Amino acid sequence: MSTGQEETTAGTPATTVVVSYPPDMGEDGQAFLERASFRNYLARAWDEIAPGETVEEMVNLGCCTDAQNVPLTVESVDGGTRMGPDTAVEFVEGDEPAGLGCDW
Repeated sequence: MSTGQEETTAGTPATTVVVSYPPDMGEDGQAFLERASFRNYLARAWDEIAPGETVEEMVNLGCCTDAQNVPLTVESVDGGTRMGPDTAVEFVEGDEPAGLGCDW
């Protein structure tokens, strides 16, 4: 997956991308993923995408911890090969814990 700043016109924008997050992320982290600002960030930051790819993104996990790098895995891509401004992102809970949690 390309997450660089380079411009590309290759590929067709996907209609839907399903992305999994670790099950130990917590409700606050899940709510952060659902924010329009985070979804807009992914549309700009992620370029070419393919199922199975994992990218770590900074996610605010809530009141008892700072933002942490959270592994997000592309589970499926429909309708294209890259993210676009109209790509719908669906988040689902994954199977693999990432050792995330409160810093207290």
